[in-house]
Amino acid sequence: MSSIRVQPIGREDLSIRLRRSEESWSPADDAAWDGMIRANPRLRDGPIAFATDWSDTEIRGEISGYRRLMLRGMRHDRALAMGVTGVLTRRGGSEVLMGRRSDGVRIYGGLWETAPRGGLDISRPNDQREIRLGLIDLASRVSAEAREELGVELDPRSLHAVATVIDEQAGSLDVVMIGEISAEPTSPASWEYTDVGWSPRRNLGLIGPLSPPTAALAAWLATSSSC
Repeated sequence: MSSIRVQPIGREDLSIRLRRSEESWSPADDAAWDGMIRANPRLRDGPIAFATDWSDTEIRGEISGYRRLMLRGMRHDRALAMGVTGVLTRRGGSEVLMGRRSDGVRIYGGLWETAPRGGLDISRPNDQREIRLGLIDLASRVSAEAREELGVELDPRSLHAVATVIDEQAGSLDVVMIGEISAEPTSPASWEYTDVGWSPRRNLGLIGPLSPPTAALAAWLATSSSC
């Protein structure tokens, strides 16, 4: 089975339920993380959401730190870091905005993806209460990423969710949100992208080599009649 799969979202009221994680760190974990920080001072252990169980209508998970994602392989952790992927289109949905990933990102450096894309970083609760999120929260995150990475202002209400992309290699689960925009970004607004450009929806790879999750999403978009 492929380590990357696209799962259509079954209805518009996808719910996300998150609790505080109770993971603990061993001395080996601490040493590995300290080594990663020395190698890349940009790293920080900010709170992000992890999916532990999911379907086409609900995602359950935990709020933990970025360290958990970086140490995922050595700890044999099956949880997936949650994120959002924007599919921003123009000309009646026929073209999709793309970004070329910087060589300094964690994975898939130098490859193209639909833009923007980012992790679901939210505040860690102080107790065991459950945090619930809906699609408008995810759309707001896409809007924030568009502003930060592309310099584009985007109304979250213009977006709708169509699928999740599950990437076991990268350790990620992204909710894909699609919407048409009128803005024309000509250059990246952050270090995470080196280039931006438009590509035909039916052939996203025309712009250049795609990251594996984007290639899987491109194949689905090319044949999907649901968006």
